Amino acid sequence: MLADIARAIELRWENQPFVYGRIEVVHPETGSQIAARGEPWEQMRRERDGLKPAVSSNAATFYHRSLFEGGARFDTSYRIAADYKFVLRALQETGGKQLYVDRLVAIMRGGGVSSRVGTLKFREEVRMLRELDVPIPPLRRLYMGLRAYGLTFLHGVVGERMFARLAYLWQRLKNRNAHSEANR
Repeated sequence: MLADIARAIELRWENQPFVYGRIEVVHPETGSQIAARGEPWEQMRRERDGLKPAVSSNAATFYHRSLFEGGARFDTSYRIAADYKFVLRALQETGGKQLYVDRLVAIMRGGGVSSRVGTLKFREEVRMLRELDVPIPPLRRLYMGLRAYGLTFLHGVVGERMFARLAYLWQRLKNRNAHSEANR
């Protein structure tokens, strides 16, 4: 797996600051696959058009050391979106250069704090996008806010365990639909 990534970097490097591949998200208790992510950059950008800016999964991304030269670091004032902000800023500075390698790079357990859609995540993403001068269309911001506050309310009503079950079910359904559309 990593040998394939290393070979791709050697063959197709072309000063790409990011190299990324696919990731599988698995249920933390059962180990069953919840979601699979990772597609070529142009496809990812098209699918996210009009939504939040697309970035590859942090767990499936290799960063060139040049991105950290000159003191660039993850902004630790963000509890959830530090990696997202770092990548977006780097993409702005490098003109969006990324190299996709169609290989499974990471298997990650689901359920972390960044996988939850809540008010803290929403506020951090809005703050980050403002700091980076990334426009957020008003309807998109309204949707993001309603979704964040609605899911936070649902979490409070049904509790952590049931909310996690519903979230895993939703991810599985989304993943199934994405795969069936891709195979058409």
